[in-house]
Amino acid sequence: MTVISSSNFFAAGLMLLTCSAPALAAKPTAADRAWIKTCIDQRQSSHEVPAKLRKYCTCMQDVVEDNQPFENVTALERTYPPAHEMCWDKAGRK
Repeated sequence: MTVISSSNFFAAGLMLLTCSAPALAAKPTAADRAWIKTCIDQRQSSHEVPAKLRKYCTCMQDVVEDNQPFENVTALERTYPPAHEMCWDKAGRK
C-alpha cells in the first residue's frame, strides 16, 4: 500500500490546476469580442501584423475591468501603462 503525504497530494493538485487553467478559461462574450474589434480598428494605423494586434487587444481586454467602457485605446494605454507594455511584449512587438 502506497502512502501519499499531504504535501505531495497538494503539489499534484496544484500542478493539475495549473495545467488545466487554459482549458478552464472563459470564452469571450459578444461584448468582449466587440471591445477587441474596436481596439484592433483603432490600432490599424500602427501597421502591426493583424495577429499581433489581436493578441495585444485580447491581452488588454483581459487586463481592464469588465465595467470599464472602451472609448479610446490611447487613453486606455495611458491608464494602464505597465499592462500596455506587457501586452505588446506578449503580442511579440519588438
